Amino acid sequence: MQLARSELTMEGTAADFLHHRKWWLYTSNTASDECEFTILTRELSKRPINGGTSQYIPFVLPALQNIYNAISAAGLAGGIKVTTQIDTTVLDKSYPPEDGVFRSDVAPYLNPVIWFLANTDAPIFAIIYPYFAYDQNPQKIDLRYALLHPFEGIVTPNGVRYQNLFYALLDAVYAALEKSMALTSVDAATDAGIGSIEVQGGESGWSSGG
Repeated sequence: MQLARSELTMEGTAADFLHHRKWWLYTSNTASDECEFTILTRELSKRPINGGTSQYIPFVLPALQNIYNAISAAGLAGGIKVTTQIDTTVLDKSYPPEDGVFRSDVAPYLNPVIWFLANTDAPIFAIIYPYFAYDQNPQKIDLRYALLHPFEGIVTPNGVRYQNLFYALLDAVYAALEKSMALTSVDAATDAGIGSIEVQGGESGWSSGG
């Protein structure tokens, strides 16, 4: 389940969550009796590369922390995950997928967020549109591969076969996340019982005119 509130702003949630706390706790208490769900708002999903939203990036981590603290205070952190989403524009390299890595200009923002998600056992949502990768390189990417149609796939230099572009991009995100986690002390991660982060589908699709 995704929750959103039009009047919930990134700046307000990051600066002072008390104004929104009663609404979140009421909603989470009501829904948690029926199912396990994830809190994901568009305000927590600003894309760092987008010039129209990049100014909100410093507020993402404090906002996530404030929401998580409110949920924890209600004793609901075990069944409610607070998270955000990223898209493939934050990748500096996506092929071969095992070499996936975040861009150096967004890593300082992403790494603390990723550590927070790992520490709270929350997934991260990935926005993966094979169309954009295909559109940038149609001469080298088979359309069947990009559209997830029956296809023999491709084999990377390391011998890994991918049946479609979506899976390859997803693995590139996983590889980038692993490299981000590796920047933190291994001993610290082990002591905290922190493992890998699960990636869940956020958005995908194909251009209606493509």
